[in-house]
Amino acid sequence: MPLHLEALTEQNSSEILTWILQEELQSINDAFVQSNKRYFLGTTPLVNQKTDKEIGKYVFTFFSNIEQQRNEILDLDITLNNDSQIELQFAKKLPQSSASNEYYEAVTVETEQHLIVETVNRYVIESEIEGKNVSVYVCAFPYELTVFDDERAFNKFCGFENAVEVANTGMFVHGLGTNFIAPGEVFNGKENDDEAPWSFVVGEVESFSDVTIAFGENKHEAYIIYLNTAIGTLPTLAGKEMFDMQGLSKGKIIGMNAYIKANFVKDKYPQK
Repeated sequence: MPLHLEALTEQNSSEILTWILQEELQSINDAFVQSNKRYFLGTTPLVNQKTDKEIGKYVFTFFSNIEQQRNEILDLDITLNNDSQIELQFAKKLPQSSASNEYYEAVTVETEQHLIVETVNRYVIESEIEGKNVSVYVCAFPYELTVFDDERAFNKFCGFENAVEVANTGMFVHGLGTNFIAPGEVFNGKENDDEAPWSFVVGEVESFSDVTIAFGENKHEAYIIYLNTAIGTLPTLAGKEMFDMQGLSKGKIIGMNAYIKANFVKDKYPQK
């Protein structure tokens, strides 16, 4: 169950999971059932306690186990609302995928940049998506995040304090762009099949909102940062207890290792 709460809190995620299953499961207010009735989905709102407004959703995936004549919770996810779509090619399904969650190497259709995404509300599409172009709503849950004053400060951090010549070609590289994105394994040189795959993302802060997310009596302060990235506007959850957010403001550059969620539903499920 890829909640990725390391973006929000150091609290034991099993305690939060227990609360969600005890409380939010009873409050599902939107549902979708596949035509074969093997998989069905349900959501409840994720609310900003400061404003009492919805900022995302809890997403439940259920499996109808016909053989044992019971319904099972297959997956639980959290996603952030995003009004903007991005068209991605779901180029390659990754080996970490399972019935509960699918991971893909994806490619931005317009700019052909590669990244890793994990799916949310996958079962609203009843066919295979590998190799296909699909428009989705993205959001990010980072586990490492740094705020930089500007592009130059970011590239200095990356080792590009001065331009670097490429193999005596006379061509110089000045660093990474502010819309750079790549699979995380590009930087650590390996892919661990036991870990959820991630992406390295660079973006410019468009805006941000101050939120409080509560799991019962446990309240956590965070920002939802809206970044201008290679995959469009990317809502990003950043817990105040997890990251140094000093100096956060519009125009700052953020570099992060993050789990990118590709949601197939904007708001309500399609009605058949």
